[in-house]
Amino acid sequence: MILLYVLFLSFNLFAQTNQLGLNDLSILIPLPKNTNEMTHFLSPFDDLLPRSVFKLLPILTPMIDQEKNYLHNLKVIGIRFDPCFSEGFGPQACQSQIRLVWQPIYFKTDSQTGFLSPNTMDTAVHTFYNLNSSEWNHVVSILKNISKTDITAPLQINPTLQQQGFAGLFWAQIKKIILKSAGQKNLVRATVSTIRMDRVWAFQGFQKRVDGTWKQMEIPTLKSPNHPESRIVNQAFFIEPDAFLNLTEFKGTVTLMDTKNTTWFRLLADSEKFKATQTEDQIKTALQIAFKLENPNQHNPGTIDCVSCHLAQTVRLWGTKNFPTWDFNLLFLQENYVNPSLNLKNTSVNPAHTNRVRSFGYFDNEPIISQRVINETAEILKNPL
Repeated sequence: MILLYVLFLSFNLFAQTNQLGLNDLSILIPLPKNTNEMTHFLSPFDDLLPRSVFKLLPILTPMIDQEKNYLHNLKVIGIRFDPCFSEGFGPQACQSQIRLVWQPIYFKTDSQTGFLSPNTMDTAVHTFYNLNSSEWNHVVSILKNISKTDITAPLQINPTLQQQGFAGLFWAQIKKIILKSAGQKNLVRATVSTIRMDRVWAFQGFQKRVDGTWKQMEIPTLKSPNHPESRIVNQAFFIEPDAFLNLTEFKGTVTLMDTKNTTWFRLLADSEKFKATQTEDQIKTALQIAFKLENPNQHNPGTIDCVSCHLAQTVRLWGTKNFPTWDFNLLFLQENYVNPSLNLKNTSVNPAHTNRVRSFGYFDNEPIISQRVINETAEILKNPL
């Protein structure tokens, strides 16, 4: 009887330690403490972002030379594991993937301490690698063996990596997973957001064809009003210079919009005017869109334009700030994503600021995680891996 009890405890402990949490499937990598730690980061020339693909991308930022970015600054700052990536309207086949998020990292002198401190440029590359079922199962088995995460913790800068550092076993194993399971051979997509004048963000993407060549991706839902047959391959969001005086309000422009969502884009153009001139129902319609965009059961990457996806969180937070008496959970009961078994708390710094368009990464040296990323990761964990 005692032996059976010991075996039961051992099995139960094994089961608990082999569960995965949000921070196992979406890994936000801490910024390096010093320039020496930069050598531990995954780089493009680790066979992860070939120069031939990188050359397709627009200049990420005029602040850093593109070649210098490739050789020195551009590093993986986020890793996402997904057993079932799908996109498009209606039932879609899904694909196991590893996705890497890249940002340029640089060091600048801290005005208060005088020491060099890590920072990022507000631009990013997102690379996608397809895995077959056996490759995916192998990845999951390793993740379960190395996971030391509190599965009740919210998504944040990875706690295990924070604790162990880049010289620890956890990072060594994660790097091993990536270098074995992702590379030029299964790289199928690269998307990019660029920054100009600190207030213009442009989005586009490139997809590998069956014959191995690359093409520009069409941005979902967008059509030119004058040429509806044309393909839209880039989209941009501008904020006006005076908008920096009040980063809790939108004042800007979107280059193209989904014609079905004109209310949504009027809010982005001038949120103060929108609040003053629109009816309560019109305001609720715009906020309803934000809740839908953040819900992975209602939208996927093939049903959302780039700007709307990246700004959904900020729009929702604008609504909760401006209408504190509204019961949003009740108002948007059908649209709001709920997963009571996991902690969906957002640990971002200043996520309501309208100039923070990152989904999973950093604004300067402050973490930004969109609620969409949290919800997507939580939805994966609904089913056994």
